[in-house]
Amino acid sequence: QGDTTTNVVASFTASPDTGCAPSTVTFTNTSNGSTYAWDFGDGNTSTLTNPVHTYLNVGTDTVTLIASSSVGCVTGSDTIQQIITIINPPTVNLGNDTTLCAGQTLVLNAGNPGSSYLWSTGAVTQTITIDSTATYWVNVGGGSCIGTDSIVVTFTPTPVVNLGNNGTLCVGQQITLDAGNPGDTYLWSTGDVTETISPTVTGTYSVTVTIGNCSTNGSVMLTFLPIPVVNLGPDQTLCNGDSVTINAGNPGDTYLWSTGDVTQSITVSTAGIYTVQVSNAGNCIGYDTINVTTSAPPVVNLGPDISLCNGQDTSL
Repeated sequence: QGDTTTNVVASFTASPDTGCAPSTVTFTNTSNGSTYAWDFGDGNTSTLTNPVHTYLNVGTDTVTLIASSSVGCVTGSDTIQQIITIINPPTVNLGNDTTLCAGQTLVLNAGNPGSSYLWSTGAVTQTITIDSTATYWVNVGGGSCIGTDSIVVTFTPTPVVNLGNNGTLCVGQQITLDAGNPGDTYLWSTGDVTETISPTVTGTYSVTVTIGNCSTNGSVMLTFLPIPVVNLGPDQTLCNGDSVTINAGNPGDTYLWSTGDVTQSITVSTAGIYTVQVSNAGNCIGYDTINVTTSAPPVVNLGPDISLCNGQDTSL
């Protein structure tokens, strides 16, 4: 220390004493000297009482303050030193902007273990898990030395695909399968790339609907049954008292006759138009009609018995 006859005591504070490059440090002189010599440790000096100095480079610098005071011919001084630390701000990289599918989650990691964190969500942890569309940012570090980064995360709604329930139809019956989600991309098991298709044959039909990176699948099974072929045969004419059996064919199907019968065949003996409706498991219906007529047998009268003499003749 200097000549104590002048009672010079050097002292100061630096704010901040640790900061990110570039860092501006304010020196507050609390010495009782009258003149001051500052050496900021990076090649720069000052004689101001309370200087402000900017450090440009990362590293540690030793600041020296010499406080002096003169009384007559006696000069006293005192010296004090303090280390200033300049660091790089934390490097923060949350990655590129990202698009995900609804229902997915993403973990954002600010890195720099042991640092302090403040996220746009209010979280103060190194990592956060997100599931909604937003711009997310994080500040890492504290005071005047903060690293920051942001990321835009977009969650795209996943397509909802509903082709309906499995179904049974009749051959020739039209049906349209609609994958919905207009404007998305489609790929059917048939190779079609349209929103709708109209199947005509039995099979399982599936579709993949894609928007961005999000895809959803849907499928349905369709069974096409043939329409029953019904042939009651040609119209019939009966003699009074006779009967005929009419057969609708198609064993195992469901029958409804105009008579109210529900059997495969019926036996009729009266004149009329007979109609049958035949239904299979797919409610495919075939029809046919037959006309049955009746007539009385001819009345034949050859007259009474006749006796003739040999050589005579008669007309019957």
